Amino acid sequence: MINDNQHKYYACKVTEYYQKYWISFCCMFFVILIISYHLIAFDKVYMFCVRFCVASAIDCRHMTPLFCNFAPWFFLNSQFLNLNYNMYNDKEAAIAALKQAVQQKVGFNLNSPKDFALLAGSIEETTGQTVSPSTLMRLWDYVGSDVKPRISTLNALAAYVGYSDFAAFCEGKNDSSDDVLGDHLEVLKQLHERDHLLLRWEPGRKVMVRHLGNAQFVVERVEMSKLQVGDTFTCHLVIAGQPLFLDNLVHGDMAPRRYVCGRHGGVTFEVLRAER
Repeated sequence: MINDNQHKYYACKVTEYYQKYWISFCCMFFVILIISYHLIAFDKVYMFCVRFCVASAIDCRHMTPLFCNFAPWFFLNSQFLNLNYNMYNDKEAAIAALKQAVQQKVGFNLNSPKDFALLAGSIEETTGQTVSPSTLMRLWDYVGSDVKPRISTLNALAAYVGYSDFAAFCEGKNDSSDDVLGDHLEVLKQLHERDHLLLRWEPGRKVMVRHLGNAQFVVERVEMSKLQVGDTFTCHLVIAGQPLFLDNLVHGDMAPRRYVCGRHGGVTFEVLRAER
């Protein structure tokens, strides 16, 4: 058992060591910061390291003991450095919208390793950045994986659809010289619940859908299309003149699947706002 005198002795030693080598502590956490930034997209470890380093620098100016770091850390955690990289409601929604934008640009379904290899080649040709087909297959859940996408991967995909990086994509800031997305609708940001979307594509297809919220839609009217009234699907992004990819389409008794509207020539859309 450690008595009170021994406890005070070890506490003083730890405090003395921390005050003497606090720069080393900060450097160590900055190394973790850099590693986690590249390996884990927006992970809590990354933000913890930022806050701990700032708290450490503030404390050590006054030679405050190690144990007092927790108070300013909580203060920083609640007020300062409350960085928000994702302007969507959540990270998963932003990634889903980015994936759909990529599919709209590449113009075909990603159903086989060959498709992902073609996409990887197109990304490298367009942006000069390399993303392996295996990484793309994991991101699109073609192969099972619990690994979070790296920020470098998300940045490359954002650059592919005309944005400087993933953060710019989340904020909707397209600073490309040519507007890759053109006339487009970002569902989560621009469409309200109960709004309607009139979709048209050749030859003579016309479909009216209602937004259920959270990028979920139900089909309400159909002309010359295989879609049926009552079908439901997910869609985060609609781009005029590009094929429209419907995810998780529930059609009759069939299992949820992916469906493409306007494979040749793309779709046009019209937003009909619900009465408020």
